[in-house]
Amino acid sequence: MNAMVMAYFTRSKAIFLRLLSATVLVGLVLSVAPAGADPQRILLPDISRIDSRDASLDEAAREGKRIYRELRKLLPLIDDPELTQWLRSVGNRVTQYLPDARHPFYFSIIDDGSINAFATRGGVVAVNAGLILAVDSEDELAAVVAHELAHVSQQHIERMQARSAGSSLMTGLGILATMIAAAYDPTIAQATLMSTIAFQGQQQLAYSRQMETEADRIGLRFLTAAGYDPSAMASFLGKLERFSEGANDDIIAWLRTHPLTRERVSNVTDLAKQLPTHQRNRNPAFLYAREKVRALTAQNRSDYPVPSIENRDVSRYARAWSLARKFQYDEAIKLLDGVDSMQARLALARWRNDDRRFDETIQSLAPLLDVYAHSEPIAMLMAEALLGAGDGEKAWQVISAVPVTEQNSLGFYDLKARAADAADRPVEGFRALAQKALRTGAIGSARSLLKRALRRDDLTEIEKSRLEYEIGRLDGQESTAQ
Repeated sequence: MNAMVMAYFTRSKAIFLRLLSATVLVGLVLSVAPAGADPQRILLPDISRIDSRDASLDEAAREGKRIYRELRKLLPLIDDPELTQWLRSVGNRVTQYLPDARHPFYFSIIDDGSINAFATRGGVVAVNAGLILAVDSEDELAAVVAHELAHVSQQHIERMQARSAGSSLMTGLGILATMIAAAYDPTIAQATLMSTIAFQGQQQLAYSRQMETEADRIGLRFLTAAGYDPSAMASFLGKLERFSEGANDDIIAWLRTHPLTRERVSNVTDLAKQLPTHQRNRNPAFLYAREKVRALTAQNRSDYPVPSIENRDVSRYARAWSLARKFQYDEAIKLLDGVDSMQARLALARWRNDDRRFDETIQSLAPLLDVYAHSEPIAMLMAEALLGAGDGEKAWQVISAVPVTEQNSLGFYDLKARAADAADRPVEGFRALAQKALRTGAIGSARSLLKRALRRDDLTEIEKSRLEYEIGRLDGQESTAQ
């Protein structure tokens, strides 16, 4: 093993081993493409499946939760509830057409400028910020998501692992872990990936191309059934082909694991022509989300380029974010005056909170909260404003109305703990922090937090019993994980 490979392991050993231990790693990244089958048969298993379903849905659900927690701990995810809900809405629109899609799917945005995405067993899909900034429409983004979901649906991870059974770890799971690593740090992953491929030879690559072709075809079915324009796959692949000709650094991570050929682009184009045509999605939600991603990931917060945008409201939104990133909150707020979209109203509330104009936030969000009482983005902004205004009890009521799920933002639990303390509910504060710890797989930390709460001398018998029950459940989870 050469010095570059050793350097990779030195710098990334913990991440690499955690990813391997999950046994679900897939770097079946991005490469979007065709699906020329009858869309009426979308819910039927694909006849090209060469293996049997040897993992139950319950096992897949547990696996997905475990991987999702690992990724939240290890990868630089954008922990923004508004953006996460938007990406989830795109993904869920597609997942309803997957066969046996009865376990949860998890969608996350990685704070990485390269054009990449990946999926893992258990239904975890991660999309790089660079990919969102590179696509021109929600249809193109949905094409990538559909392709990744096709990898999951067709059990490509299990098939890849089965093929590598009996081989060196680096020839099977090793290449998968390296692909995952390449999704967020392609520089340090390059040496390992190249050495792994050289060691394995061309057989594994040929099998990967077979999987890509299958995911292209099945993914295009999913995309079309979900009402997206099937030509979006071809247009996005064509864009990548042009990028690759210019040796664009942003797509190198993708090209390492997904060689792009003219034949592939041509096949996708031909297959898309055989499917029903849908008009490109005109909902501006994608445009708003893309500009928020641009603002949150800009390396230079005081000076980053704002693109020319045809939609006037979105254009004002983008320019307002540019001002807010320079702490020019008053100017940003004035620029969005009169823009009545949900995205603009949430941005205004955020900037008013940052500018300590809490009463204005409370007044502006009250009508929204009456309608969307369970909305995490709205409730978080309102709770922040109420805490700033000194109303801890009301902040607790607002934030505790939001359902606790696996995909709440980590910041949600921090805010919930603050509200609990302000409302003189210390046990609930410990519980919120324990829930956050669980979302990153830190079972020991979660248990310690609950035990600290249990040591309080002002507990009621009901509170004590509940804490003991929760600690017992965590003990069971930790023993199962070992």
